[in-house]
Amino acid sequence: MTSEMRNEKCEMKNLMGKPISCPVSHFPFRSYWAFARIAFLQILAYRLRYVTGILTYSVYIAAYSFLWKGIYGPAERLGDFGVGEMMNFVAVGWILRSFYFNNIDREVAGEVRQGRIGAQLLRPVNYPVAKLVGAVGESAFRLVFFTLPIAVVVGAVFGIPLPADGRQALAVLVSVTLSLVLMSGINFLVALASFSLKNVEGLIWAKHVGIQLLSGLLIPLSFFPPAAARVLELLPFAGISQVPVLVYLGKIPDLAVPAALAGQAFWSLLLWGTGIWGWHRAIRRLTIQGG
Repeated sequence: MTSEMRNEKCEMKNLMGKPISCPVSHFPFRSYWAFARIAFLQILAYRLRYVTGILTYSVYIAAYSFLWKGIYGPAERLGDFGVGEMMNFVAVGWILRSFYFNNIDREVAGEVRQGRIGAQLLRPVNYPVAKLVGAVGESAFRLVFFTLPIAVVVGAVFGIPLPADGRQALAVLVSVTLSLVLMSGINFLVALASFSLKNVEGLIWAKHVGIQLLSGLLIPLSFFPPAAARVLELLPFAGISQVPVLVYLGKIPDLAVPAALAGQAFWSLLLWGTGIWGWHRAIRRLTIQGG
């Protein structure tokens, strides 16, 4: 069997949505790299939006900080957070959100609604993996042109401390990366509803609001009733915002950090495993008209 025939066989199995086992030399690494590069360049075309976004996020952080100062009033401490810690909690949470946020759900829903999903199925790549790699490319752009400028502006205003040492900085890097994978996994699962529903815009907005509340972005989960807080801390949403923020602020003991990161990794694998399984089931029932 020639090299071309082996490549064709490998690609056809991939098109059928079945598990494949291909030699490393035939695995389309360059194709996946292209998805990340294209996502980066597409966002670059709208870079003015991110310039205004720096101001928007700064306003968000300032508004929520003033709100929490009003809630604290004369009190110096509420629950596990002093007033200064809460200001840092709010600022770091929104700075990190500017990195891990993505629109996989809207992208997939748009491709299904417009019939463009058929063209995606013809590509010799794994569609869910391609979407995850594309989200990584988008976040790479966000990191350089969005997150870092916001961090500089907000850090100068609020005096946010840097990680205490290299070990904490590495833990933050791993945790934020897993936040990106978690957020992408949830978005992809929501996107799969577009194969059954005509319009998922309402579902996307419900997801958007729910994640902000349940991830600890708007309010620390420890402020919920104890029983509810324990349940929420076990769900994947906490791994999106609260876990990386607490790791950054040093609010998680050093010995407990590996367990927190393992929890994020567990949910990342489970969500994407479920998403890939759901994807294979969805395309078996897919009917495309027009496009």
